[in-house]
Amino acid sequence: KESYAAELADRPVKWTSAAYVSRDCASPESCKVLVKVGFKVRMAVTGVGWVEADRVLTENWIFLDGRWVYLPPEAVR
Repeated sequence: KESYAAELADRPVKWTSAAYVSRDCASPESCKVLVKVGFKVRMAVTGVGWVEADRVLTENWIFLDGRWVYLPPEAVR
């Protein structure tokens, strides 16, 4: 647990927020969900430090065995 936390703390990108935007459901069991994520990036240029930004991501979710499950991009064909 400690080594995982240390690895995440040293990454050049840090997530700062996530907020639901909207959904588009093709059926009661399948939705595309838009999520706005905030992040900051440690720049390699000396003196710049961290730069903050946000981006809207599209995620695929399915309702399976009574709960909503996120489908990673490699699982969607």
